[in-house]
Order: sequence, then structure tokens, then C-alpha cells
Amino acid sequence: MRVTLFRSDLSNPAKPSRESRNIEVRGQDIPYVLKRYRGRSSVGLIIDHRGLTVTAPRRASDRFIVDAIQQQADWVLQKLEQWRGRKPLSVLWRDGIVVSFLGEPVTVRRDLFHRGAPALEDSYLLLAASDDGEAMRRQVIDWYRQQARSHFPLRVADFCARFALPAPRVIVSNAETRWGSCNVKREVRLSWRLMKAPPRVIDYVIAHELAHLKHMNHSAAFWALVAHIYPQYKAAQQALRRNDALYRAF
Repeated sequence: MRVTLFRSDLSNPAKPSRESRNIEVRGQDIPYVLKRYRGRSSVGLIIDHRGLTVTAPRRASDRFIVDAIQQQADWVLQKLEQWRGRKPLSVLWRDGIVVSFLGEPVTVRRDLFHRGAPALEDSYLLLAASDDGEAMRRQVIDWYRQQARSHFPLRVADFCARFALPAPRVIVSNAETRWGSCNVKREVRLSWRLMKAPPRVIDYVIAHELAHLKHMNHSAAFWALVAHIYPQYKAAQQALRRNDALYRAF
């Protein structure tokens, strides 16, 4: 069996068994979730905002799983530390809360006279009156999704037209840990949470995923194509990392 490293959760049709465990790695006690899949042939280590998740074959021995984690001890500790600095901020939903839209501050207001869907007026996002924080959250998220459904396809179409790239299908996702992804079906998924970021950051993620449609890796050829599509990608990449916790706050 082999050890495989992943950056985000797996998509496996077989329902796994699940159990919480702990392991000592370089003197640190690390909790993790073990998922066993029928038909899986390798051990996968996944680290995101939830911590460490280990995916393994149904019949893999405990010793083999522990050894697989220990073999990647440095990687595990490094990634866990990185994610600690990217912990999403907590949000208290109330009138006057400030959110980010396309990199600009927007104040959320409950308006007694507003009816229907949320509406952006100047720098205010007007919601139907509600004292329920959860209802406010749902309204705001629905509004972000609607903006994403308009913004993302236009930006993808613009890049494809300028660089003579075959247009993929654009899907707005609810991903919390991956800003974008693509697959062999030529589908590009972009998280609606990106609508909190400035346009240049959104363009970088789009360029990144369009480049993946040709290179399903992070090779030198892949990064060269990203640079060709979006020459300022390094600055935008750094900006995305700096504000990661803000954009994933809800």
C-alpha cells in the first residue's frame, strides 16, 4: 500500500466507517479522524480547518496507519500549524455588521420597509427585517451566491475569449476549504465565498483553474500557463492567503 497526501476532502461513493483517534507526532498529541473505505488501496492524509483526517482501506492494520502518519510527520505538523493561522473568524449576526464584497466593506442593515431579496445600495446591503441572526446569515449567503452566479461566468468567459481557451462549465460551489476546483468533464467549481475578495484575487483563482484544465498538476508548465493568463498572479495569491480567515468566516 502507498501513502497519498491530499489538500481537501475525498469524494468516494462508498460510505466509510468513522472514528476519532489520537496520535503522538514529534512529542505533540494530535487528534485525528480515521475513515475506512471499502475498496480503497492507499492511506490518505487530509489537513484542513477541521484538523487531520486519515482515509484508509477497510482492512488496513492500525500499525500500518500509524506508520503512514509518522512517515509524514514533518508535513503533518507544518500543515496543522498553517491551518491554525487560518482559523475562520466567528461572526455575530446583528444589524450593522460589516462584510466584504469584492474587497470593499459593506454594512448589513435590516430595513423595516425592505421586501424581497437583499439589495445593495451604495455601501449598504439591505435585508428584510428580522431579529433572527440565522435568518440574516441565510439572506446574506443567498445574496452572495446570486452575485457569484453572475460574476464568475462573465470573468471565465472573458479569460477564455482573450486566450482562445475552450469555455468550461462554471459551477458555484459551497466549498469552505477550496476556492476552486476542476475536473476532466471541463467543469470549473468556484466557491461563492470568493465574492468577498477583490476582483484581482477572483481572477487569479479563475486563471488557476483554467490552467488546470490543461495541466492537472502544479508543474512548471502549469505555473507558466497561470502566469500567461494572469501575470500578476503572485501578488493576488499572497493577498488571498493573507485574508483567508476573513473570507471563510461564514
